[in-house]
Amino acid sequence: MKKNGLHIDDSGNKCWFKDDKFHRCDGPAIDTADGCKQWYVDGIKHRLDGPAVEWSDGSTAWFKDGDFLGNDDKGLWRLWDLLTNEQRNNINLLMRLLKVQK
Repeated sequence: MKKNGLHIDDSGNKCWFKDDKFHRCDGPAIDTADGCKQWYVDGIKHRLDGPAVEWSDGSTAWFKDGDFLGNDDKGLWRLWDLLTNEQRNNINLLMRLLKVQK
C-alpha cells in the first residue's frame, strides 16, 4: 500500500506523501520536530515562493525543480533569474519573496 497524506513518526516529525513520494502543495512536505522544513512536489525538492529548505538555525537552501540554486540570498537571486516574466509580474509571488527577505 502506498503512503498518502500526513504521517507522523514517534519523534513528532511530520511528513506528507503522495504515492510514496514527499509531496505537499500548501506547505512543507517535511516538518521535523527540531524545526527543519523542506518543500517537495512529487518527490522533487521545489519551491518558488521561498527557500525549499529552512533549517532550525535560520539558514536556507533554494531549489527549483530539484536543482540546487544556492544558500540564503544567493539562492533567491538565482531563482529570480529563472522566473518567467509572467511569474515576475505576479504580485502575490513577489510579496511572498519580499517577506522571505525580512
